[in-house]
Amino acid sequence: MTIESTATAITNTELPAKGTPLDEDARKAVALALRDRQLTISERAQQPFVFRSGGVLGSGKKVWTVRDAVAHMDRHPADGMYHLRNGTLARWLADQGADHLAALAREVVRQREEDPRIPLETFLISTGLVRRPRLKLRPPRINFGHILSGQSALRMLRVQKGRGRGYLFGALRSRDPWLRIEPSTFSGRPLNAVLTVSTDTLLISQSPQQTEILVESSASEQPVPVPVEFWVVGMPSPLGRYLFRPLAGFLAAGLMGAGIGWLFAASGLRAPQWFAEMLGLATTSAAVWIFLVGFFWAVMGLIRGFLQPVAWPIIYATGRWLFRTLAWGVALSLLVSVTLWSWQQPYSGIDVQFSQRTRAVASLLALAFSIVPAALSEIWSARPAPDNTVDVAAQQPTLRPVALVSLGIILGFVMMASAHVVRPTWEHVSTSGPITTVKEWVGEQWERLGIGVNGVVDRIYIRYYDRRAPIQPTRTATPTRLLPTPKPTRNK
Repeated sequence: MTIESTATAITNTELPAKGTPLDEDARKAVALALRDRQLTISERAQQPFVFRSGGVLGSGKKVWTVRDAVAHMDRHPADGMYHLRNGTLARWLADQGADHLAALAREVVRQREEDPRIPLETFLISTGLVRRPRLKLRPPRINFGHILSGQSALRMLRVQKGRGRGYLFGALRSRDPWLRIEPSTFSGRPLNAVLTVSTDTLLISQSPQQTEILVESSASEQPVPVPVEFWVVGMPSPLGRYLFRPLAGFLAAGLMGAGIGWLFAASGLRAPQWFAEMLGLATTSAAVWIFLVGFFWAVMGLIRGFLQPVAWPIIYATGRWLFRTLAWGVALSLLVSVTLWSWQQPYSGIDVQFSQRTRAVASLLALAFSIVPAALSEIWSARPAPDNTVDVAAQQPTLRPVALVSLGIILGFVMMASAHVVRPTWEHVSTSGPITTVKEWVGEQWERLGIGVNGVVDRIYIRYYDRRAPIQPTRTATPTRLLPTPKPTRNK
């Protein structure tokens, strides 16, 4: 049979009755491959392809297989873009029998993309020989929270490439017209997309509004959905806004402060005498601390409730405040504990010892004052926004801002405490016998090495560069001294 009749012969051949080595689709694929002589990815071509650069000894990299060509273009994108654009890669693939890859190379060039890396990445991914880039979304789920009807809310979505190879490009698409994305396309660099939700045409409902943002990119064949959720709420009544919300903040904070005040009394800390005398109570009475700390917290809660955003329900706002207060309390208590511990170290320079009761009271004081930064941060989040727009990113009760603040406080203290603990400890250790001996030996060896190197350099300089060096005298033959000829003697 001839090459042209190979496919027909293979497909018409009867199979044995005891089983077939290949199914029908595989037989057709083998038949077409034999008929069309398609070049496989690892098959050696008849003629090599030479790239314009990348060679070790020659002017360009020489490859014999499709796999090697794809690997080189992945490592050197400039070569891949050049040979795709001028058509030399497609011509080589067609000449060697890889018509499907040649058609693909021509197709990606016809797309007329502004970024030349996009056709190259499309070609590399379509060959199946490289991995797709990884897509990294932050945050992976977007919650706008509570939005007042008629307001617009903003949120940031960051799209970037994860670890690994590849060139990430694509676009963001919204399913609903009331969610705008600007900018919506990305290629190569990370994208900080601004998401804007407009509630003018949305109904006020107890159930949340839900939609999705579709991320179409080179990282996946199918779009990656990003869930979006928020609540559209109505304007609260003046009574609820100016009475019930501050009252709820007053009661919630007052109860928590009263609990901390009871802990002060349980620790045995004496209350201020002037305040106890004013109330007619003993200075050790628990009622003094309960009233003082509870009233302080209640006032801060009252202010926070009065200034909370209009769209936030009471339960939501109280939960955010409790979360921030707990985080600040833990951070400040740790800071105080580490401070007292550093001052008790033998080389801190501070001759003081703290009892367990003192450390407990100091931690309680830090916990009592944690209401101040927590309330101030909530008030700052509730500041009025211009143009009837709410910046939702500043209102999200995430762990990251609180964790960063806490970590910054602890690291700042560690840097300050190092002057009291780390430095004296190192000076004490460095003055010990073995350490001193090692330091002296290293210093002597280093000095010897420096003297030797300087001597060699000086001799080389004097010999080859210093024209003022004295010229060594050359030895010459000593002239022979002529002795006078003796006069002849007369015979007498």
